[in-house]
Amino acid sequence: MKKLNTLKKITALSLSAMLVFSVCAVSADAAEVSQKQVQAQLIDVNELKAESSLPEKYSSVDMGYVTSVKNQSGKNCWAYGTLSTFESVLLKNAFTVSDYSVSHMDNWGTPNENGKGWQRSAGSGALNWLPMGYLISRQGPYRTVVDENDNKSEKYADVDVNAIEYVSKDNPKRIKELIYNYGSVEANYNNAYQRYFNSGRTAFYCYNKNASVEGHGISVVGWDDNYPKENFTDCGQTPSENGAWLVKNSWGDYNPLHGYFWISYEDLFIFSNVFSLSFAITNIQHTDKYNKLYQNETDGVTCDFGSFKNMQEVSYISFYDFSDGYDSLNKVIFETLALGADYRVYYVPADEKSVESDKSKWTLLAEGTVDYQGYICVDTQKFKLPLGYGAIAVTIDTSAVNEGVDTSSSSYIKNSIGTNEWLRVAGTTDNYYYLNESSYNKCYILCNDEIYELKSYYAKTLKDEMGGTFVIKAETENTSKEEPKVTLLGDADLSGVLNISDATFIQMCLADLSESSVIRDLNSDYNGDGKVTILDATAVQLHLAGLE
Repeated sequence: MKKLNTLKKITALSLSAMLVFSVCAVSADAAEVSQKQVQAQLIDVNELKAESSLPEKYSSVDMGYVTSVKNQSGKNCWAYGTLSTFESVLLKNAFTVSDYSVSHMDNWGTPNENGKGWQRSAGSGALNWLPMGYLISRQGPYRTVVDENDNKSEKYADVDVNAIEYVSKDNPKRIKELIYNYGSVEANYNNAYQRYFNSGRTAFYCYNKNASVEGHGISVVGWDDNYPKENFTDCGQTPSENGAWLVKNSWGDYNPLHGYFWISYEDLFIFSNVFSLSFAITNIQHTDKYNKLYQNETDGVTCDFGSFKNMQEVSYISFYDFSDGYDSLNKVIFETLALGADYRVYYVPADEKSVESDKSKWTLLAEGTVDYQGYICVDTQKFKLPLGYGAIAVTIDTSAVNEGVDTSSSSYIKNSIGTNEWLRVAGTTDNYYYLNESSYNKCYILCNDEIYELKSYYAKTLKDEMGGTFVIKAETENTSKEEPKVTLLGDADLSGVLNISDATFIQMCLADLSESSVIRDLNSDYNGDGKVTILDATAVQLHLAGLE
C-alpha cells in the first residue's frame, strides 16, 4: 500500500534511462541500470522540415494550451515536466485545470510502507517510468485545494490517463504531431553545462557528444523551422541549419522569455535515449466514481518481457477477481514495445488458482495493430463480465509486422509486454532503483499451447525469486450505479449454489489463504451481524446439515 491515502531481466532493457536531474548517466542493462552512456544522435533536420502537413511554426503558448511557468524546488523537474504536459493535454481538450500537486507525485515515488517500490527520497531525481506509472495507474495526479481559511489539502483529480506514447528522436515528424495534437511532450535535455545556453539564456545548443550529462526534465510546447541558427552562436557553436523546439522550463521567470527557451533541432541530447523516456499523454477521460481499474501492479513498467522472442505469437494473462459489483469491462490498457505487431485482447475464464488454457474457450474482445510504443488503450465495448474470477489476455502476434518497422532497433522487442520488475544500481548486489512485489497465480504466459505461471517461471527458469508482474489493466464499470448486494446468502465462492465449499472458503479467507471481495463478504455474512467471522462458516455448515 502506498503511504499517501491510499530478473535478473529476461531481456536487456532496450531504452536507456537516466535519473532525470541527477549527476550520472545510467543505461538499463539486464537487471541493472548501468553507467554506460548511450551515443547521442543527430536528427535529420532537412527531413524534419520536409513535412508539409504541419506548419513551419507552432506554439501551444500562443494557442493558450499551457499553464503558468512554475519554479521547482529540489531535483524534481521530472514531476514539473510531467504535470505541465498533463495540463496542456487538459487545456487542449477543454478540461478544467486545477493546481496539481508536485509533492504528491514526488512522495508517491518513494518506498512503500513495506520498503518496496521506488528506492529514492522525495525531492530527488527519478526515472520517467515513475511518473508514467503514477498517471496510468490512476494514483494521481492530486490537486491542491485551498479552503476559506487558507488551509491546503490534496484531493484526487477528476481526470484519468488511459494512454501514453513514447517519443523517439528518430521520428521528429511524430514529435511535432504529438505537440500539435496534445499540446506538449515531456522530454529531457543535457543540463550539465550552463555554457550551452546563449547569453540571454533564451537559446540552448549542446553539440558535444562527449559532454558529461545531467538530465533535466522539461515540457516541449512548440517549434519553429526558421528559428535563426545565429541565436545559438554564443552557445559555443552555430548549428548548420535554422530550426528549434520551444521549451517550457520550471525555473520561474528567469529570462527575457519568462521561463521559456529554444533548443536547437541539432542538439545532440534532446529526445535522446541517453535520458529517461520522453512521452506524450494521448488519451484522457473524466473520472467516474462508478469505474474501477483492476491492476496487479501500480508502479508502472520497469522493463519489457521478451523471453519468448523467437515465437511469433505469445499470450500474456493477468488474473482478477471481478466480484466487486463492476460488471462491465470498458477498456484494457497494456504496455508494449512490439511496434507493428498485431494484438488481440481476450476475456479468459478462470477459477481461484488457474486460468483456462484452451483458447477456444476465450472470448475475443478487440484486436488491432501496435502503432506506437507505450501504453495502449483498447476499447472492449462494455463487455459483460461474469461475476467472480476471470482474466484478461493480451496476445502479441509478430507474424505480420509492418515492413516499415525497424525490427533491428534497440527500442524494438519482439512479442514484448510491459513488466514490473526490480532495477538494481550497476555494480552492486543490494542497491536498487526499484524493488518490486509479485504474487503467485496473478500472471500467466501461454505459448505453443503450454501455460506458465509467471512467478514460478521466474524462479525455475530465470533463477529469480522476486519475479515480475505484467502491466495489463482492466477498466470496469458498475452499470447499475448501485451499491453491491447479496447475490445468494452464504455463497462465499460465488459458484451460484450454497454448499460446503462456501464454509471452507470463508475459513480460508479468515486465515488469509484466499482473498475476499465486497460481494463475497456480503454473501459470507450468513448470520447478518455485519462482519465475517468463523460463526458464519459454522452457520453455513449447520444449514447444510439441516440443523439451522
